[in-house]
Amino acid sequence: MTFRLLLSLIFLFGSSTLLSAQKDSTAKVFEPFLEIGVHYHYTQVGVTFQTPTYETDPLTGFVVGLSLRQQAEKIFGFQLELSYARRGWVESFDTLVGNYERELQYIQITPMTQISIGNSFYFFLNVGPYFAIPLSETENAPTGLSLTDDNARFYYGQELPRRLQYGLVGGPGIGLQLGSLSIQIEGRYLQGFNGVFPSDLLTANSSFPNGFTVGGNLFYRF
Repeated sequence: MTFRLLLSLIFLFGSSTLLSAQKDSTAKVFEPFLEIGVHYHYTQVGVTFQTPTYETDPLTGFVVGLSLRQQAEKIFGFQLELSYARRGWVESFDTLVGNYERELQYIQITPMTQISIGNSFYFFLNVGPYFAIPLSETENAPTGLSLTDDNARFYYGQELPRRLQYGLVGGPGIGLQLGSLSIQIEGRYLQGFNGVFPSDLLTANSSFPNGFTVGGNLFYRF
């Protein structure tokens, strides 16, 4: 709910200033620019298992890295991010103390198209694919959970396949230009198209990452 509420607020706030931003844009001549910066996103991205259906919750994680933003047209631009990402899933048990957690670490590349309206204050939409290269993983199990009995899930105690993850990510945001500095705040939704597990080898027919992120970018304009 928190992520959906923030996305709604960003959209409403950006929409309320859209007309004034358009009026302001007619008074200025657009000049192409290049910006380089850093980004950080708080994430709630988990894994949805189907057939069999496993009840899981997203593991709180983050995405941090370098950003490049280039705009050669008044409305359309390009934003590229190189990130270190942590995400995974959590499983709760009524009869055990503690949760089962599986955390995955990735190097992530995200090239996005950016549609923006405004000048010093602007409303934007980022949409594009992401590609995540697995680095490592950690598994934390509560005391008393057997990782090997007949009722254990097939991935308990097993190393996850190092599969390239890819999918789509996108969402709205607002930005503020302060001289050579640009600040962006945005919300995104991520949907994976390649499962954490291969469906033809294991019992899960699908295991797609999905969830929300909220964060921002800080850019320097050249």
